[in-house]
Amino acid sequence: MYKNLGQRIEEVILVLVILLQFFDFFNMLSAEFDYIEKIVSWSAMGYVLYKVSFSSIFFGNKHKRLDFVIILAYFLLIVKIFVAYSFIIVSRGSLLYDFFNFVKRNAALVEYYSFYLGGLILIFISLYVALRLEIKKPSLMHVIHEEGKPARSIGSFIIRSLTIFFVLIAFFTIVFNLMTEWLAIAIDAPLLMIGVFFYLFVIIRHYQRFKTESLIYKLGNLGDDFYNHFVRLFHYKKTLFLAIIGMLALHLLTDIGNFLISYIFGFKNLLYFKTLGFEAGHLPVTALFIKDSSSVPVIVNIALLFVYIFNIIAMLFLLLMPAFVWYRLSKQKEVYVNSTILGLIFASLVSFLLMPVFSVKKITLESLVGVDIQTRSLLAVHGFIDNIIANHYLAIVLVAILSLIAGVLAFSLSYDKKAKKDLFLTAATLGIIFFSYYIYHFFMSIYNYYIRNVTLLFGEGEYFLSLFFVLFAMSAIIFYIGGFLLFVYEIFRNTSYYKRWLRR
Repeated sequence: MYKNLGQRIEEVILVLVILLQFFDFFNMLSAEFDYIEKIVSWSAMGYVLYKVSFSSIFFGNKHKRLDFVIILAYFLLIVKIFVAYSFIIVSRGSLLYDFFNFVKRNAALVEYYSFYLGGLILIFISLYVALRLEIKKPSLMHVIHEEGKPARSIGSFIIRSLTIFFVLIAFFTIVFNLMTEWLAIAIDAPLLMIGVFFYLFVIIRHYQRFKTESLIYKLGNLGDDFYNHFVRLFHYKKTLFLAIIGMLALHLLTDIGNFLISYIFGFKNLLYFKTLGFEAGHLPVTALFIKDSSSVPVIVNIALLFVYIFNIIAMLFLLLMPAFVWYRLSKQKEVYVNSTILGLIFASLVSFLLMPVFSVKKITLESLVGVDIQTRSLLAVHGFIDNIIANHYLAIVLVAILSLIAGVLAFSLSYDKKAKKDLFLTAATLGIIFFSYYIYHFFMSIYNYYIRNVTLLFGEGEYFLSLFFVLFAMSAIIFYIGGFLLFVYEIFRNTSYYKRWLRR
């Protein structure tokens, strides 16, 4: 009875979470409910991490109290995210205006003391684990060849403490900080909507085997289950490279939720677009098409439609490609797609290369880091094809025709097995070039942010905080440069076409 009651209560909570995220996706939540939804997502993420057990992943030794303290320290280090969200909420007006305004007025103090406390807790954990806890395998510490009973000599105690401290900092920088922002704050609602459409498709095909309770749990735990599985990849040496590559792929995948879904459906993420600017380079593609099509001839109108759609598909391919490759690598399969999709990819890439609707730039704002994907009107885009054809309307029509021709040719040629591999490798190479460009801008944005803060904090005598930001910067450098090289190597190593080239 109590078990059924507890299960029903859990189902009710999950339904409420799903409803909150559904309304959040369509920007229908009031300010206070929007904030509550973020807190619920944050809390759910913390619970998932507690169940995953950081102590088991890091040290191979499950310790519930230690798990709680690590999670507490990590959350204290990212309090700034919710403080930043309070700045956005307070301007929208709400019943909790006084609370949001209080947080806004005391933002500097809240962030400062939270970060200090989180940092001190991580130092204490490093000392405690080095002195008291046996490090076993499998674990992340075992992967980097640091295991065994607690340190006995002063030298080994210092080395182990510093190693543990850097591992805790690196994991926070590379995994926790980014994934908590992505899955609990930025793309929780888009992720749910993708899950809704996916499971509706499954229900339609397999409705006789589907249960309502199963759907509720699958939707409610969509992001949490992924995080649970993903974090466990850091547990073993044989899956560590997959975890590192996966983190890089997630950078692009999350921007589908942050930008592309917003540009297609017009529902914008307040956390990013309020800071970046709603209008400057961030108009929905649908709005741009409607505006452009109102002042051009019918034939150009049709061409505009094709080129806009192809640009969306191209950007979707470029953002999905690293995640698709990562998934294939994790399943130990060669990376190829069917002929129809290959033709569509080539048609889209031609439009994107000749007349790009999207542009990728690094964010230079002090309060935000990462990559900014902007949109622009096709009537305002002037590529190198305009240097050949003076009439811009004619250039748009030509791009649409060339795209369709490229798509049909790719589709036709792909029936030859060798040609299909060559075509896909060409598309994948373009994807890697885009991936390189994207990761470079993301890395430079984060690197500049850390260096700017280190310089500022060091100049103000905040040596404790400066130390942490130096370690954050070091972790970012190792991760982005090393992770990218590993990603490219794994693609070549697992693609049969390149195996002979690698053996030379």
